[in-house]
Amino acid sequence: MNHIDGNRISSVAKYTDWVNMIEKAFLMEANKDYYMPERNHIDYDGKTMLLMPCFASKYFSTKVITLTPGNRKQDIEPLQGLVILNDSATGKPLATLDAASITAMRTAAVGSFAVRHLSPSDASRLGVIGLGIQGLHQAIFACSERNIKQLYIYDRDEATIKGFIERFQKTYPHLDIVTARNSQEICENSEIIITATNSGAPVLPDKEELIRERTIIGIGSYKKNMREFPDCLYRLAGNIYVDSLHGLKESGDLIVPVQKGLLKESDVIYADQLLKNESTLKSTRVFKSVGTSLFDLMASVLVYETLYMG
Repeated sequence: MNHIDGNRISSVAKYTDWVNMIEKAFLMEANKDYYMPERNHIDYDGKTMLLMPCFASKYFSTKVITLTPGNRKQDIEPLQGLVILNDSATGKPLATLDAASITAMRTAAVGSFAVRHLSPSDASRLGVIGLGIQGLHQAIFACSERNIKQLYIYDRDEATIKGFIERFQKTYPHLDIVTARNSQEICENSEIIITATNSGAPVLPDKEELIRERTIIGIGSYKKNMREFPDCLYRLAGNIYVDSLHGLKESGDLIVPVQKGLLKESDVIYADQLLKNESTLKSTRVFKSVGTSLFDLMASVLVYETLYMG
């Protein structure tokens, strides 16, 4: 059985190929061509463990990860774990893959799916709030979908900002990067805004004039007590596209506005609709990702087949 490390995962395919893979995953969801049990979400001692299986006709996968926020103090990535890829017919394990890299790449591809289908084709100014490993990948992928000329970034931690810039410039050495003083500055200057934080309170300002006519993509909030979106965003957008309707049970960015009456469950639309009809999009466009094990399966298959069957 092969082990595929993060370096090989991140370099195995073009960024646009990863986004194409996400489109295939959304079509699989529409046709129900797979079986995905609800993920097992366990909180313990300030940490989170996720067990995420998914089965399709040719392969199945199981991702086991832990999220340990305290790791940052030891310069260790918070997300640790493995994805196991198996042959569906025999159950034979085919490969293990670094879960942190699979998660970063497939989540960035989901974010860039939203960039591809929700943002103006001529958008050139991108803002990213939260500059950890996920914010980094979101920015890199988004620049492959649009001709980004200016990147506005914000994080509360100076060392994180410095690390982000150093790593981002390895891929885009000549792109203009502006460090914003706050999230308001991000909103004032960006056409596309990506939030990639674990904040318990909205990180975008609750001012309609600052987020009107923007494409806003929320990546970070994956628990009930986490929020990145302000209340006014729901009034502007009217509806929100999601990568999983399970987010209505899991993410504070969907649970809280429904409880407040700012959003109806019927306003939450599965993203496969973007592959069918884009004519009804409003000027303020919103996408919320919570992630699913289907994306882990499809990402693992992309890596495995490219390396061993290409």
